[in-house]
Amino acid sequence: MDSLSQIVLGAAVGEAVLGRRIGNRAMIWGAVAGTIPDMDVLGKYVLSELDNLGFHRGISHSLLFSVVGAVVFGWATDQLYRSRHHAWIAMGTKAAAAVVVGFVVNFLTMILAPGQWLPLALYVPLVSLWWWRHGQRRYFSGTWEAPDADLRGWVALFFGGFLTHILLDCFTTYGTQIFA
Repeated sequence: MDSLSQIVLGAAVGEAVLGRRIGNRAMIWGAVAGTIPDMDVLGKYVLSELDNLGFHRGISHSLLFSVVGAVVFGWATDQLYRSRHHAWIAMGTKAAAAVVVGFVVNFLTMILAPGQWLPLALYVPLVSLWWWRHGQRRYFSGTWEAPDADLRGWVALFFGGFLTHILLDCFTTYGTQIFA
């Protein structure tokens, strides 16, 4: 199935599982959970064409991965929010996202207005200012609170995201190896 459908389904599962407890973060983490099984496409860079065909929708689309992967990713997310370095991790992640969006702005500028530098010249200081102010207010002012979710909740969120991903892929032409 296409990635957008998997992201939306994962976000819906995240909202259903942890939405009342952690708010909008549940949709974000659900969208991440809905996308993780499709990261098996990265195998094409290290596997032969035939091996990649067997690997794609293999173990990452199995019930075993749904259980083991949910525990691993749930534990990692729980540890992320319990870490005393969470604020710096969050700021680094947002900075990386800003760089990616900057590449998109640069690419669109080259297509829509070749030779123009103004959109990128406006983007960099505005996003940098937003990133700094948002980080100061959200993470370093002392008012940030960790989400009210325990390990069991995170595991349930990732399990639901992985399982629904597999079930949705069962209805595609390529299918999935659910019992791999």
